[in-house]
Amino acid sequence: RVCLKGIKIVDWLKLGQNIIEPNGTLEIDFENIRCSPNSDLCETWRNFSSIIDFLRSVKHLKFGTIPTFVIEELLNAAVTENCYNSFSNLETLVAKNVFEEETKTSQCFLNFLEQIGFLPNLTTLHVECKQGFAGDESSADLLNEAFATLPGLRTLIIPCIKGFTVEQFYFLTKLKNLEHLEIGSCESWTAFQAETTKDNDSQKGGEEATEKKELQTEIVEPKGAFKYLSELTKLRKLKLVDVLIDETSNQLSMALQKMPELTSLSLESVTISPEATETLDLLCTTIKSHLHCLKEFTICTDDPHTNRCVFELLKKLDNLSKITWKVGALVEDSGECFVQFLKDRGAESETEGENLDLTNGDDNLEMMDMTFLSEMLQVELASTRVTIVPQ
Repeated sequence: RVCLKGIKIVDWLKLGQNIIEPNGTLEIDFENIRCSPNSDLCETWRNFSSIIDFLRSVKHLKFGTIPTFVIEELLNAAVTENCYNSFSNLETLVAKNVFEEETKTSQCFLNFLEQIGFLPNLTTLHVECKQGFAGDESSADLLNEAFATLPGLRTLIIPCIKGFTVEQFYFLTKLKNLEHLEIGSCESWTAFQAETTKDNDSQKGGEEATEKKELQTEIVEPKGAFKYLSELTKLRKLKLVDVLIDETSNQLSMALQKMPELTSLSLESVTISPEATETLDLLCTTIKSHLHCLKEFTICTDDPHTNRCVFELLKKLDNLSKITWKVGALVEDSGECFVQFLKDRGAESETEGENLDLTNGDDNLEMMDMTFLSEMLQVELASTRVTIVPQ
């Protein structure tokens, strides 16, 4: 294994000839290499192509922040009919933060992955972009074609895609052997319900009865992107980013029920609507009664209503080994952390508003001490390791 963290690469060719090739290197970590003075990242990586021939025996490649042309050069070199000159050994490709050279501060498009299908033994693909990956029809078509040729892929991590429509997640159906998935832009997954409602308003007479029957069917089987997700029945780890839980999100629970081997579930950037009470009940039932292998649950929230809902949900999940709650918090100079909760009006009327801590004079909010929340959860969940992380 070669780790180049903190090292300045002056001569890429010597790196390939004197270190990578003679040592039969199987794993290279390029993360956090040091740039030369008065040069930027693009200049530093400009000569990466000179060592590509020395990478053909490597099984694992890891990059930190790199321009997209680095991945493009690697994949273009994999496009060959000569099996002895291919990247057939590469199993892991990780790039923690890619950017386009011309627009470093804008979203990236995924066309740099166009030739990813020419890595026949790839089992892990992890790509991220701090600005996010822009979703469009060409990106969706690219992913559909690429993943259809990678049946061996077991781990896919693309948590920062933005603006994908429900239909553009169809590529998930190509990944039926996947065991670990982290995917973003999930706030759009409930959009199909609005479309159905709109259609119902435009139908008359007998058509309305037909639509009602279809709506009843939706409760039983997942639809849209949730249907695509539900086909990944071998998943062991799942992370969904930008999750909206509303009255239609029973689809999420239905999809999870198709994953009997799931051991770790993470819901990031979660927003819960006021109408989602029954949805949360179903999610709780799914976690406790259907996901028998689930050991770890992580959830990330920020707004006051969602914080209160999640706190009540977590108190019921006594079947898990580990719960991590990442929550937006106000950190005082003393080190104490406070979390915003939407006040429980029912409880407030019973106590006549005594001892309620307000935030910024807003009568709808109260500040909850994070240590107190952690202790309350630990009392309810005696056999579960509970961690609350301020964000």
